[in-house]
Amino acid sequence: ARDAFIIASIPDSELLTIHSISQIELLKYYNACDCLLLTSKYEGSPNVIKEVMACNLPVVSVNVGDVAERLEGVKNSFVTDYNANFIAEKLRIVLKSKKRTNGREKIEKELDENIVAQKIIEIYRTVLSE
Repeated sequence: ARDAFIIASIPDSELLTIHSISQIELLKYYNACDCLLLTSKYEGSPNVIKEVMACNLPVVSVNVGDVAERLEGVKNSFVTDYNANFIAEKLRIVLKSKKRTNGREKIEKELDENIVAQKIIEIYRTVLSE
């Protein structure tokens, strides 16, 4: 993340590493920041991605866990290879655009509690019918 940020060289920008703060404080950061940069090597379905999508915060992430699936169709967000130059390129695009995303709309359609409950019920029905 640090290498990509240095390569991107965006004036008047700062890379913040956030940890050990409350959910309320996280929401303040999500709404104040211009982008979430995720460079984890191992993830399943990172909650941070869903949380920032709900705030329409742009994301630049490596292809880890289900991030590519979550961000599919989300404007001004990118999934890229684990390469500082590629990450920097996408980071530059997002930070220069100064635009939010349509992430909340996508999260509401895919992860609404009723939709998730119906998917789980369907899985149980499939398993029980076999």
